[in-house]
Amino acid sequence: MITLKMAIAAERAVSIYWKGARHEVEPYGILHAKTTQALVLVAWVPLQNQWEFFRFAEIRGLEFLARTFTRRPEPPRMVPRGRTTATALATTKQLMIPESI
Repeated sequence: MITLKMAIAAERAVSIYWKGARHEVEPYGILHAKTTQALVLVAWVPLQNQWEFFRFAEIRGLEFLARTFTRRPEPPRMVPRGRTTATALATTKQLMIPESI
């Protein structure tokens, strides 16, 4: 079974179901919120041409796509103001994530 950590490492696009809609995204990493302890997926959304932050608790579905992507040089390392405050972007090797993610 492919996990989200594997998709990040392999630079594979994923489709997530979040807040009532499907979003095709390029996953880059996972942030850990300081205040809420929430895990947040950092992803580039090609249709919006911008970075987005998806709380794992709000993701209702995940599908791995065959499409791969080329990593952008500088993903955000913190969640913007008005969103959950987070620590630096963690690589999949730095952050302990359940294997099912």
